[in-house]
Amino acid sequence: MSDLARAPLYCLDRWMEAGPFRPTDLGRFRVLFCCYALLNLPSFSWVAAFPDTFHSPPPGPFALIGGFPHPTVLSFLEVGVALALVAVLIGWWTRAASIMATGFMLVGYGFSFSFGKIDHNILFVVLPVFMAYAGWGAAYSVDAARGGAYEVRQWGMRLLALAVAMAFATAALPKWRQGWLSTDTQAVRNELMQSQHTSDPGWLGHLLIGSVDSAAFWIALDWGAVLFEFGMVAAVLSWASFRLLLAIAGLFHLSVMLVFDITFAPNILVYAAFIPWASLSVPKLLASPFRKAAVRLERRPRPPLVVGAGGAVVWLASPLLRQIAVPVSASVVVIGGVVGGVYLAWRLQRLLKTGPGLEHDHLARTAGRSSVE
Repeated sequence: MSDLARAPLYCLDRWMEAGPFRPTDLGRFRVLFCCYALLNLPSFSWVAAFPDTFHSPPPGPFALIGGFPHPTVLSFLEVGVALALVAVLIGWWTRAASIMATGFMLVGYGFSFSFGKIDHNILFVVLPVFMAYAGWGAAYSVDAARGGAYEVRQWGMRLLALAVAMAFATAALPKWRQGWLSTDTQAVRNELMQSQHTSDPGWLGHLLIGSVDSAAFWIALDWGAVLFEFGMVAAVLSWASFRLLLAIAGLFHLSVMLVFDITFAPNILVYAAFIPWASLSVPKLLASPFRKAAVRLERRPRPPLVVGAGGAVVWLASPLLRQIAVPVSASVVVIGGVVGGVYLAWRLQRLLKTGPGLEHDHLARTAGRSSVE
């Protein structure tokens, strides 16, 4: 291969391998993700209560299945998710457990989405696979206490960022085709007016629909939504710009909850994977016990017992935990919006203080440094 042909591949390799993420970043996020996922453990058993005449899956492998499986199969998938997530939480066989968690959830949601309607939680479902290869078992884990050969692979985080960007692009493309960028339509206003008759919008939605009659305002919302979602594709080229767009995404999801009463907490958890958690000061009362527990689990043959007992308890308690998860999910969206707003304010403050050139140099240094710790 000629040097001219190698150059693009070399640049692509450098771009994929560049990143600021450290073992502590991913380890802390792994604990946070698993705590939320176990609190909101998916339920699949209800699917078996419907006759096969309701089976109407989208194109894909589940369209080849003639109906819904036996309740035992669905319960097995629920237990499998619980066991795998507990294993990921303590960091025991982290990579294999992460892949299993995603596999069980994909199959379970494949059946529960076979009624002609799907939810938009795919990023949350596939995240463990990306993080498994990024190396989120390299800290705060039994694997790390055993001296496992885990290292942070920046390309895993880059692939997750590309998946997030593609998700936003697939959301923006239908809006563009439906004329959201036309000055003759007010799509957000139309969606809000329809929700008044089909569901109950949020308090901010009631306020806007009753008090704002400016066409320019509603057109600006249409344009802002489409350009923001398409903008995520360009932002993925740089970690600094990608984090900036994720901060805006936090505010975006908060506004969607306040206007339409639609909560996208799983997406907020996905964005949290890109937070520099190692830079946050965690009290020793929180961090030290978790490290010590991982070491104790490694020294004694306890991980299988912890995974089995923990998974069983979480699965049995899941109906109660889901009731707690409802207000927790709303709180997650609020926190995501607040964190996004604070980050944007910090970026603006630095921009005003240092100027565009110095701010760009600072962000390039911090967002492109090596992940070796």
